[in-house]
Amino acid sequence: MAAKKRSGKATEASKATTEATQSALPPSPLPLQHYAARVPLQLAAIVFCLYSSADKELLPLGTSTERVLESLIQDPTAFLITACTSILVVQFWFGHWARGLRKEAEKLEKEGPPKVQEKPVQTEKKEQKGFTGTIKDMVTKTLKGEAPHKKMVKTTKDGKKTTPIDLDFKHLMPATITTGGVALVLHACAVLLGAPLLDRIPHTFLLSLLVSVLAITPLAITIPIHERYVWQRLFSSVDPSNDLEVALLAPALGAIVGCWAGAIPIPLDWDRPWQAWPTTCVLGAVGGHAIGSLASLAICSYNATRR
Repeated sequence: MAAKKRSGKATEASKATTEATQSALPPSPLPLQHYAARVPLQLAAIVFCLYSSADKELLPLGTSTERVLESLIQDPTAFLITACTSILVVQFWFGHWARGLRKEAEKLEKEGPPKVQEKPVQTEKKEQKGFTGTIKDMVTKTLKGEAPHKKMVKTTKDGKKTTPIDLDFKHLMPATITTGGVALVLHACAVLLGAPLLDRIPHTFLLSLLVSVLAITPLAITIPIHERYVWQRLFSSVDPSNDLEVALLAPALGAIVGCWAGAIPIPLDWDRPWQAWPTTCVLGAVGGHAIGSLASLAICSYNATRR
């Protein structure tokens, strides 16, 4: 009897420990299955942007990687202008998705979980097949991942028609301004850390712009700049409160640290063409962003298993 009581107490203690661990990790606003699919897609899109920015006339018999490296060495200005523009579109896409997740989490926190309604006894009408809606509605439905034969326009109780995806892009302009402002700050930091002051100014600024696009653009879209306390908590304390902030912060820190680490080979006396400014810093920023993205995916996966 005494042994049974002890085993029962041990079981209750283990249950209490499990419940305490689960309560320590709040529900994540980041759906892991969607994030795990978007990270490889985002990184592949960034690599494609780099390859498409290379001059195809350089090294016509060489590989794509060799052409990218040669374009960075021969004409970094043209390469970085094209790369920053195309990567900005990829980051807009990722940031808009993250912003939607944050808005849904805030809405759920305010309103609470949706109430479960009992299904009516009456038989529901079968969903009408065939396209019902405009081309715009079909595109938004496809971006959401739903089949195009489903009904495209949802009608609310007030009789208003709404689309199933948020098409408000007013946040893109403030995010673009924030990205440009941070690029200027990074340019000044690069000069203070040893970048040329008066020589190759376009190269330094475009490198700073690339780092800002990789690190700041998704954050600026997801978290408005007026929420200063969130930005201070992320970059001053490095204290993300949920998996979504981890997914935004880790690639940002990876891009910044990777750009700084990429400057290490420049002063070495190897006399290699790729040691010219800012080739190694560009590659370091892109590589650091990729490592940060994969690290954030690993962290979010680990947190999901703990839940």
